[in-house]
Amino acid sequence: MNSWQHHTPAPQAVPGRDFVQMNRTAVVKGAVSSKDIAVFRSTHDARLKSSATITKGAPAQLDPNFTYGRPSKPSTPIHDVLNNSFQRNAIAEARRAAAEAEARRLRQEGAKAGKFGASQHTRASLGHMKIRAPPAREPFKLEKFKQVGPRIGHQGLSTAAAAQHAQMRSSQQQQQQGGYDQYDVDQQHEQQQYEQQQEQQQSAGSYAEEEKTQEGLRY
Repeated sequence: MNSWQHHTPAPQAVPGRDFVQMNRTAVVKGAVSSKDIAVFRSTHDARLKSSATITKGAPAQLDPNFTYGRPSKPSTPIHDVLNNSFQRNAIAEARRAAAEAEARRLRQEGAKAGKFGASQHTRASLGHMKIRAPPAREPFKLEKFKQVGPRIGHQGLSTAAAAQHAQMRSSQQQQQQGGYDQYDVDQQHEQQQYEQQQEQQQSAGSYAEEEKTQEGLRY
């Protein structure tokens, strides 16, 4: 882990075949088709140069304290985690983006209003504004049915039954109203009687007090 190990080829390893050189030689010999080249490769061979001859110079000396690989991710500040700073920053960023979007929308609407708000009407547009609504037309009905009334009322009853039902409801309402009026009259009569009794009691009490006063003066 603390040092870099370079690859060292085995000395007894055989170099690989040089296909580029074999293809060139095959074309010079007259093998132009894939079949002829395959036959030529079976009878001829060419090898790459020895790795010892193409090896580069000795590797440079590296710092033994150098660490290879990707650097570690910086640790998350626990203070911001405990204070919920990330959520507050996200909310502030969302509000700022919403305010910018609203301001952008208002600018666009203002630009459109300034561009199309002062447009002049044409004769065609003025004519369209003055078009009157068509008059209301009566639904088509045959002449012999124009004077015929409905046989079914709004409550699903016949016309005669609906009229009778309405008359019964009217009489019931009148009776209820009469009962309410009589109840009010009785209440008023009882209230008058109660007031008269109170006045009589007060007058009788005052008369008795006067008599006691006069008897006391005599003695």
